[in-house]
Amino acid sequence: MERSVRGGVSQLSWTRVPDGSGFAHSAMLAAVAGGPGFVAVGSAGSPGSQAAVWTSPDGSSWTRAADSPELTGAEMNAIVRLDSGFVAVGWGSAGAAAWTSADGATWKRAPNATSLGGSEMTSLVRGAKLLVAVGPPTPNGDAGAIWTSPSGK
Repeated sequence: MERSVRGGVSQLSWTRVPDGSGFAHSAMLAAVAGGPGFVAVGSAGSPGSQAAVWTSPDGSSWTRAADSPELTGAEMNAIVRLDSGFVAVGWGSAGAAAWTSADGATWKRAPNATSLGGSEMTSLVRGAKLLVAVGPPTPNGDAGAIWTSPSGK
């Protein structure tokens, strides 16, 4: 990213990273700095068929992490960096879903819980001692949802 000045106004410019084989039939939905450099999350295949994770040492070259059963039938929508690694949130076949990772490449899905059913987590923020995730209304309801967790697990 470069910063240029035109007519006294500072502007940012972006350079698109060339498409690679790890990007085929996929959607990157969020990224965070940390771990190996950067970690991005999203999905691969048709929406909801496989959550996907990419890592990059420099933001220019990206490698897709290996598929695993922990990522099947899901999509990751948001990610945050913690002192102990990363937490990502999204959705799976049972509703909202969360994953944790120490290194950004290997992920463990949190167990399904009643509080996660019927919705999806679309955004995630880290507070001083708490993670807060939000999501849209459930198919049967008319209100959005908010979840809290001290660790993402």
